[in-house]
Amino acid sequence: MSLKDAFALHPEGEKPQLTEKQSELLDKLAQKVVSYRMTVPAIMFLETAKPLSYIGSQTMVFFEPMVKAVFNIAEYDDIRIMMEDRRNVEELLVRIERFDREAVEKEKSAKKESRLFGWFRRKKNV
Repeated sequence: MSLKDAFALHPEGEKPQLTEKQSELLDKLAQKVVSYRMTVPAIMFLETAKPLSYIGSQTMVFFEPMVKAVFNIAEYDDIRIMMEDRRNVEELLVRIERFDREAVEKEKSAKKESRLFGWFRRKKNV
């Protein structure tokens, strides 16, 4: 990808062609964001940085030796390559929102279940 492609807009609705490994990596990254309860800050950051995704990926190239020296990140190169295309950033956003929606639904059902059976446990202990 050249610098002229850095700010190129791709046709709307066109899905990025991800390999199985890349798809799993996006899912893993999205699940980590949701598990740390960082959904809103992550979405705000990614939406803000989406137009600069190519420049951000090139910044990752610059910091790669330092990051690999400190952290053991095997997927660093795959993340960098995916972030060159802003459609992949959008795909990451979609996955974060999907996993967050699932987590909220699980939380609501668990809360409803505890409310429903909570009175029974209290009565039984009396």
